[in-house]
Amino acid sequence: MPTRILDLRGFPPEERNPQVLGSLASLEAGETLLLVSDRDPRAIYHLLRVGLPESFSWLPVADGPPEWRISVTRLGPMRFEGRPSALLRRDQEEILLLASFLLADLNAADPEERLHTLAIRTRELEARIDRHFRWEEEALYPELARLEKAFGAQPFLEEHQALRALVTSAAESLGRGDPDPGGLGSARKTLARLLSFLREHAGREEKVTLPLAERHFPPERAATLLARFRMIR
Repeated sequence: MPTRILDLRGFPPEERNPQVLGSLASLEAGETLLLVSDRDPRAIYHLLRVGLPESFSWLPVADGPPEWRISVTRLGPMRFEGRPSALLRRDQEEILLLASFLLADLNAADPEERLHTLAIRTRELEARIDRHFRWEEEALYPELARLEKAFGAQPFLEEHQALRALVTSAAESLGRGDPDPGGLGSARKTLARLLSFLREHAGREEKVTLPLAERHFPPERAATLLARFRMIR
């Protein structure tokens, strides 16, 4: 199969991850994408390692500077985890990475050129967070409440509400397209708070809900719950 080429050198930093992920999603199993970049692609590597660790191979061809070339091959379909706990953990890690990259790019943003793109990425992050929370609210938490009488979902639901409000506030601030330093500073503070709160929330889930999911939904008992996850987009 011929190798596709994605030359990232003409794209601003905040547009590169979406370009890569979109190109990789279009590959068939066995197809290869050659990434060409004038920036170290480690952020893209970590995004793939966390989000899709068994779906793509990563082979450096030229290790810059000034130019990096990476051969990325689609190994197979994007694999849906056999354990709900593993899927939730991996999705959570990817959301944290996306939020970290977004905050870093906002801190380095040229206000007049990049606010629109950053607003779009914030809306995409908002959608990812909402899907993750709906997996828990509509599928996982009701099952845990049925199986574990001591399990209380309310503290997690309250945190979900607060986190949704933060990411929506950041998206609305950036969506107004106001390059005023005060508005940008407010968006940065909101995203920084969001990232910190997401990490705290993930830590609490790691201690409470994920161990319960591992106990009650091993691979041989996970099919129904995973099917409900798949129905939530």
